[in-house]
Amino acid sequence: MNHARRRYYAPRDGKEVLEDEQTKSNWTDEKEMTYSWVQSRLENKENGKRFTFVKDMVFTINGDLEFEFLPRVKCKHTFLIRNPLAAYLSFKQAISVDPEFNEVPFSVSSGIRDASLIDDYGFFPIKSCYEQLFRLWKDVGKLEGANPIIIDADELTRTPDILLRKYFEAVGFPWKKEYLTWDAGYEITKSWKTSRQRMDSTLETWRIWHQRSMESSRFIPRTKPLPSFEDLTLDLQEYVLAAMPYYEEMYKCRMRACP
Repeated sequence: MNHARRRYYAPRDGKEVLEDEQTKSNWTDEKEMTYSWVQSRLENKENGKRFTFVKDMVFTINGDLEFEFLPRVKCKHTFLIRNPLAAYLSFKQAISVDPEFNEVPFSVSSGIRDASLIDDYGFFPIKSCYEQLFRLWKDVGKLEGANPIIIDADELTRTPDILLRKYFEAVGFPWKKEYLTWDAGYEITKSWKTSRQRMDSTLETWRIWHQRSMESSRFIPRTKPLPSFEDLTLDLQEYVLAAMPYYEEMYKCRMRACP
């Protein structure tokens, strides 16, 4: 469902792309991926599979119209949250070096383009995304009769052996210690069932947005301290202030590594 509104990256001449013969049966043209199409896929169990894991972004199912297309089958909703200061800073750093955004005039300062997320990137509901996440969490809680699970990204990377085990137990997945490590690289993406346009990207784009995750083989905690609020640019300060109350409320209800 997240592919209905997302901005896509087309292959550039002379650049390597991710697709090969192995992926053709897994990737679907985005024109087919309506809300009702995704709903029907999720409500029908895939042959030979005990579990189906779905990753989505909240802004793509925001509002009553999209909410009605959530699958009406037994499932466990999980909300992954991240400190807004870290999330917004990371987002701005990524778009500052992505060639897709070169149409916006920038001046460069301290390695980060001096652009305003508020003024220059209106295609994505950046400022309201935490509010949307909070409201969807509440709405899904009413639907399920209990608040869905919340995982904080920093806590997960610090204590994955504890928190991931607890999460697997909560959702009914069989736990294996081997899940704490994996093979680095892009090969796994060939098995994802997703939008062809989303995946038909150059490796250059993937390295900008996903390099650390795709080249990792384990959970890696953040080592650098976050900057102080006062050191943020004015646009980031505005976004963090708007997001923090929703993040803090959800953080209180997160699944904890330790009691």
